[in-house]
Amino acid sequence: MAESTEAVLEELERRRRDRWLVAALLLVAVLGAAGLLLIDDAATRFAPYGIGAFFVVTVAYAISVAAQERRADRAVRALVAEREQVAALSSRVAALQTVHDAVAGVAASQRLDEAFEALLSAALRLTDAEMGVTWLRVGDSLTVATSRGDHAPSTGTTIGIDEGVAGMVVRGGQSVITGRGGEWGGGPGPSVVAAPLRLPDRVAGVLVLERGADRAPFDEVDRTAVALFAEQAALALRTTTRLDRERERSQTLEQRRDETARLLAATAHDCKAPLSAVIGYVQLLRERDDRIGPERRRSLYDDVLAEARRTSRLVGELAGAASAQAGAPLERTRVDLADLLRRSARTAEGLSHAHGSTGAVTVDAPHPVVVEADEGALERVLANLVDNAVTHSPPGSPVRLAARHEHGRAVVTVEDEGPGVDADDQASVFEAFVSRGRGSGLGLYVVRTLVDAHGGDVRLDGSGGGTRVEVHLPEA
Repeated sequence: MAESTEAVLEELERRRRDRWLVAALLLVAVLGAAGLLLIDDAATRFAPYGIGAFFVVTVAYAISVAAQERRADRAVRALVAEREQVAALSSRVAALQTVHDAVAGVAASQRLDEAFEALLSAALRLTDAEMGVTWLRVGDSLTVATSRGDHAPSTGTTIGIDEGVAGMVVRGGQSVITGRGGEWGGGPGPSVVAAPLRLPDRVAGVLVLERGADRAPFDEVDRTAVALFAEQAALALRTTTRLDRERERSQTLEQRRDETARLLAATAHDCKAPLSAVIGYVQLLRERDDRIGPERRRSLYDDVLAEARRTSRLVGELAGAASAQAGAPLERTRVDLADLLRRSARTAEGLSHAHGSTGAVTVDAPHPVVVEADEGALERVLANLVDNAVTHSPPGSPVRLAARHEHGRAVVTVEDEGPGVDADDQASVFEAFVSRGRGSGLGLYVVRTLVDAHGGDVRLDGSGGGTRVEVHLPEA
């Protein structure tokens, strides 16, 4: 199309030159005739006729040339307009191709930095900018995620939320043009355009482009283009964040599934032992009843009852774990953790004597620590923790219970001097306690599940000898 337009323009220009050449020849002819009249007196008889004829021809030709010039001007203007339209369409196609490539790059990216790099490269190419930076908001600061250009800040550079054009856009939430041609800070320096990376609930970052003083300043078309790329960057950020959350959720579910499988296997083993003992005691009573004395019979009955209670307790813990894991509703009331610890301490002293340990169970909770919680659930949490502490404490060693306020949270501490746990096991309280080598860990699984249901968390420290368990809960 461009080649044919150029050819037509050249042909029109050639015809225009031909017409002016003819006009020049006519003028020469008129001048020659006038000179002849001046030289030859005999020609004066025919002068009026000649002059009239030349006049008519010249006027007719002038009218024709004028008409052709008007048509030629219209054709030239139409052709120039067509050429401009073609150029504009070509530019738009190139811009759309750039945007398409950027969006395709975002879709194909597996990581956020790859998506930002693709968008930033496309934005620089489309706007003919010299430098570009993608800033991400982290708390009250902005950090460079990707950057391009000789004078661009390096990745990881951090500024305050109130600094520079990026900070202004984050605070205002609107795209701006600064420097030459802009509504902010006009002057002879570089021209800067910036647009926010807007999420549904906040501005998560800024896309900033810059042109040097030797180039034309950014205009509204550039602002629109940069805003479009910023929207794509925000979409990439949302998508990547969602994928990361789904990946983390999938990993958590995988860990929970593996943990539950190990828990069930250990619980089945622990339940099998007392049931086997019950079966053995009952068979002994059945087969040798006539040869067993009253005291021995009473002892066997006590053993059967103890193993049955042990099995019942394991089944109850398993049911509690299943109920908590299923998200059973909690009956929340105002519970004083200090009072709950004192009750648990009295129970723990009896348990300590039953295990043959005479160690003291102390409580450090001089002030009320109130939470909104299910009192029965918290009693089970403390019962499991205290039981574990007493069970694993050496004879005569103390078990210390405490409750306190800490940074708007209620903290319960259960500390013993038994075998510690490996610091590498901090990520899993269940695994850490099972590593102590006794029990299935079912009670501790219930602890973590019930604390999670209350919006709290369980923390473990066994690196300094003994074991310290902290339960953090929201205060009332």
